[in-house]
Amino acid sequence: MDATLIRVADAVLAELNDYTFSMPFEAERVYLPRHTPKELKDLRVTVVPAGWDSNYESRHSTRRNCTIQVGLQKKLATEDNAEIDPLVGLAQEIEDRFREIKRLKSVEAILMTVEGLAVPADDDDLDQRKIFTSVLSLTYRVVE
Repeated sequence: MDATLIRVADAVLAELNDYTFSMPFEAERVYLPRHTPKELKDLRVTVVPAGWDSNYESRHSTRRNCTIQVGLQKKLATEDNAEIDPLVGLAQEIEDRFREIKRLKSVEAILMTVEGLAVPADDDDLDQRKIFTSVLSLTYRVVE
């Protein structure tokens, strides 16, 4: 039996890969999204099963809040707004898609919250290596 967190992460992955966004990508599920700058020449989208909390829903069921992080990374040619703005826009487009569908197809999971980080404030990758990184945290509630 797959862990609930994995089933939710796989459902997020499937939704990302089945939908047509404004920028093309093939998302992958990983635990440690480590890519070399050369690998980031093209946009990389990763799905990370980040964690969960659980509690009793009733005497016979458990409520799990599963957090899935969706990361976008790309090596930049420059650090100007014209190159970064479309990537921030894609992050919002991904958020909008998950808010629109609210529920995942292959698992009974309801979207509860979305937190987004366009560019971390202390991002050495952007400052020194010119690598854009954005992270969306999607939290889904599953009752089992």
